[in-house]
Amino acid sequence: MKQIIKQVIIYSLLFFVTTPAFPQWKIKKSFKLEGLNTLDNVTFYKNSLGLVINQEACLVIDISDSAKLIRTGRYAEKVFFINDSTYIITAFGNTFSKSTDYGKTWDFRYKINISGDTLPMTFAVFNYFWSDGHALSVVRGSDTCLDIYLSSNYGDTWEIRPCVFTGDSFTGSIVIGRNSIREFGDSIYAAFGYPSNNQLWKFKNYGNEIEVIDLPVKKNVTAFYGFKSPKEGIVKSFDSFYKTADGFTNLSPIYPTSFGTPAFLFGITYCPPSAANPKGYYVGYNSDFLLINEDDGDGEWEAISDEYFSYIDFKDNTFGVGIINYNEIVYLVENSTSIKEIEGKSTISIYPNPTQSELFVKDIFAGAEYKIFNSLGAEVLSGVYNGNAISVSDLASGIYIIQIIKEREVFQARFVKE
Repeated sequence: MKQIIKQVIIYSLLFFVTTPAFPQWKIKKSFKLEGLNTLDNVTFYKNSLGLVINQEACLVIDISDSAKLIRTGRYAEKVFFINDSTYIITAFGNTFSKSTDYGKTWDFRYKINISGDTLPMTFAVFNYFWSDGHALSVVRGSDTCLDIYLSSNYGDTWEIRPCVFTGDSFTGSIVIGRNSIREFGDSIYAAFGYPSNNQLWKFKNYGNEIEVIDLPVKKNVTAFYGFKSPKEGIVKSFDSFYKTADGFTNLSPIYPTSFGTPAFLFGITYCPPSAANPKGYYVGYNSDFLLINEDDGDGEWEAISDEYFSYIDFKDNTFGVGIINYNEIVYLVENSTSIKEIEGKSTISIYPNPTQSELFVKDIFAGAEYKIFNSLGAEVLSGVYNGNAISVSDLASGIYIIQIIKEREVFQARFVKE
């Protein structure tokens, strides 16, 4: 069987002058990491990353051409950055690890209550640390209830609030889906799937206030979320999609499409705006395309890459991390732009689009040079347009950009090769 290559990818935003003007993300640099093939989650902090790969905490302290990935050897649920030099690694138990020297050494710590007693070894469903010292942990207190631990001193001591959540049984698997945890100031939104129900838990005021919302998705299945704001977002579970404008209290079904047919998405996330681009986007992925929508998720999602994504998340619309599957090796790559940004240039009319073999451009460009780039920005075809069809039959199926250069002006358009 052909091996599957998995790459961890950091992308950079590239604008193309098309309508609508969706971004393109591109690969720049990669690190080959033997034996690491599953990205569990990502933490963004300034120019650094905290990655959990194969349940091991890994760090990238400086995203640059000389960046190195640091394997901590620590079993992990998530990495938290307290400041530039202090990091915390949480695990699914009553322990965590803390480093104050940029991840060089780690102090293994047990959770201790305010009386100084070590808390009992139990399964931690969920842990979260804020950079100001607050922390919370949801643990399984018994088969029928979940306890909450709260800390205000970076986890040095914890206050126990027993049996905050009750249910028929918490002995089964309790799972948190990827992209289903988001911080909004002193609040955390976290989605959980367990045998009897699926819920969104809102931990407000550092976990001192808790709101639980039952979700209309299949039982024991964690949903994927696009958290646009504390009020707005999208929930996706299997082939069902819902949107909200009131903090997920009420959900309305939506019907995403791609290429005019229902869009099947493995997962979704929200890509926030940045100083460079004031627009935010919902981003989805499946085995064929990376898709994007700048509205409320209903209606058409435009394919912007033909890579097979199994995970992606974003710090903002200029910086993201994802996995592309080819074999069992993980790559970590940094931002890049390999096609220069074009400002103030006109789009061109091309047809047919999508196409299977030939592409036509308006004959006013006869005699002009053309270049075709794939979704990674690599030039795959070039020549001089003679007014007849450009043969693209040898190109692999996917999304491409055609550029026409005439009298020092650059025109371009996106097309799909079927």
